[in-house]
Order: sequence, then C-alpha cells, then structure tokens
Amino acid sequence: MVPDRESMRVALALLVLVAASSCSLPSGGIGGFSVTVLNTTEQSVTYFARGVGERPDSKAALGVSLAPGAADVDHWLYPDSSSGNRTASVYAVARTGELIFCRDLRWDDLKREFFQVRIVVGVMNCVRVP
Repeated sequence: MVPDRESMRVALALLVLVAASSCSLPSGGIGGFSVTVLNTTEQSVTYFARGVGERPDSKAALGVSLAPGAADVDHWLYPDSSSGNRTASVYAVARTGELIFCRDLRWDDLKREFFQVRIVVGVMNCVRVP
C-alpha cells in the first residue's frame, strides 16, 4: 500500500518539527544553547569552560584542543536569560601549560557576541584565575 500525498505531508511536517525541536539554538531557555569557541591565536590551545552546567566528564570540563583558527561548538546550560549576574568562565592554556586567556561571560555578553567566544592571547578578564 502506497501512502497518499496528505499522509506524506503530515509525516514530513512531523519530521521537520522533531528535528527543529532537537536543535540547540541560542534561546536561553531550558535545554541550553550552542556556543562557538574560536581560537584566534597562532598556536594550539586547550580551552575549558566552567559554570556552564558542565558534567565532570564533559568536554568543557576535560578541555578541548583547538588548532590555530579552529572552532568548537559546545552546548551550555548557563548563564541564561534568568541567571542575573551568574557568569561562565572560559580559559585557555597553551601547549606549555601557560594560561593565555581567561574571560567571565554573562548572558548579555554572550548575546552581544552572537554566542561566540574568541580566544585571544593576553585577555585576562576573569575574577578567579584557574
């Protein structure tokens, strides 16, 4: 039995709805959002994120290696639009272990920068240095 056109349209609409609802868009609602971390330096780095709702075994906690110019997309739960002054901290170390970047970000910072964190050598804007 071959499905009719209307059944196919309904099935396609449901498929699109399910696929769209599983995407991580910068909504700030329950479920989190995607953040792109970009290594703008000329060296390989490993970045970490704290205060983003990370699990101990998540890539944000364990560290992500990025080649020069490379980017990584991560899923964060916090800070969100209802977090008030809650911040996330992103820091990066060079292969030598030297801390080269540290930045605290609030929800408004993330929105203003289109949910992108650019790793830049020498930026040290965090309250607690890791």
